[in-house]
Amino acid sequence: MPRSFQQVPTWLENFDEDGVWYVPGSTANGEVSYVIFGNSAPWPTDSEIPLVQVKAAVNHFREHAGERWVGAEWKPWPEEVPL
Repeated sequence: MPRSFQQVPTWLENFDEDGVWYVPGSTANGEVSYVIFGNSAPWPTDSEIPLVQVKAAVNHFREHAGERWVGAEWKPWPEEVPL
């Protein structure tokens, strides 16, 4: 069954001197991954958030010189999910 376009894997990932971060959301049934340029990229299973949050984060990043969006609680990337 196709997923709704209202819920998407976050794509809200941030690298800084303290590590890699993502915004947790709903837990998916099964594996969450993207195919980017033909390569599979796994994501944490709790990484689905509403599309409106993704848009807000992208706009904030663009308008504030790459600063991490403050409209969500960021969580460290799980060690069991490869980068």
